[in-house]
Amino acid sequence: MPDGTPDLEGLIGQIQSEIASIPELELEASQVSVFFPRDLVQLGLGEEVIVSIQGLFEKPGRTPEIRQHLALSVASVIENFAWKYLPQCKLVEVSVNTFNPQTGGFSTAKRPTTLDRA
Repeated sequence: MPDGTPDLEGLIGQIQSEIASIPELELEASQVSVFFPRDLVQLGLGEEVIVSIQGLFEKPGRTPEIRQHLALSVASVIENFAWKYLPQCKLVEVSVNTFNPQTGGFSTAKRPTTLDRA
């Protein structure tokens, strides 16, 4: 996103809500993290918005059709945002990358520290 793009916090909330509204994903909005990495190349910035959905655990209900629905839903949110704030945008692209936590990786909630136990 170009520096100074307004309402990125609002966009984050819209993306989180849209993803949480898909029941088959079994996710709450608070479980969805959204990042906007800084692009070091300023030329053409905002002409393309590329979204990568990563870390979506593989589960039986998350079929290819549901993942496609997820991609289209997020693309719709981004397109609506771009119409308003990024008139130079010519392309919105969304990819969904699933993750099998049993074959590579680890995830946990915050573990208590010794300070938490005191």
